Amino acid sequence: MVLDDVMGWIQSVPHQKKNVALVVNATIEQIKPLFEVNIFHVLQLHGSESVDTVKAIRHAYPTIDLWKAIHVDDRTVEQLHCYAPYVDALLLDTKSAQAWGGTGQTFEWRHIPTFIEIANRYDTPLFIAGGINKDNIQDAQHYNVFGLDLSSGIEQNGRKNKRAVEELEEVIKRDENGSLSN
Repeated sequence: MVLDDVMGWIQSVPHQKKNVALVVNATIEQIKPLFEVNIFHVLQLHGSESVDTVKAIRHAYPTIDLWKAIHVDDRTVEQLHCYAPYVDALLLDTKSAQAWGGTGQTFEWRHIPTFIEIANRYDTPLFIAGGINKDNIQDAQHYNVFGLDLSSGIEQNGRKNKRAVEELEEVIKRDENGSLSN
């Protein structure tokens, strides 16, 4: 999407939520227009940005909420320690050779308690992403992370699927009402 299209869409939809600009391996020069339009509250770095790049972005834009996605693999613990001091939140996503995200695939969630412990040491909120849907939302909620990124779990053919959203809402509402067993 072109930035003008995004601005028009955001301004046409009344809401009180934070607008997140997701970028992959963008330079400070490429990011600059996102801040000039003054509609984004969060910058999510979802690529292989180095710690030095994250530090430079933090220095250049100290007032923006800066989130860093970590693609879960055997280096996740190390990466959490490296990035946590410089960001406002961390997001764990499934590693894929085909895409930076949006695959609809989950990673091995049994490691989440370790990841939460590390994020807590830095007082950095932790989100999980990757294929969260009506079938696994309850399992994801048990980990008590700061938030869940539901994006790819409610998509079909790369687009949000209304029925998948409705089914997910039904599971959440039933769970809130205590009618689902754990």
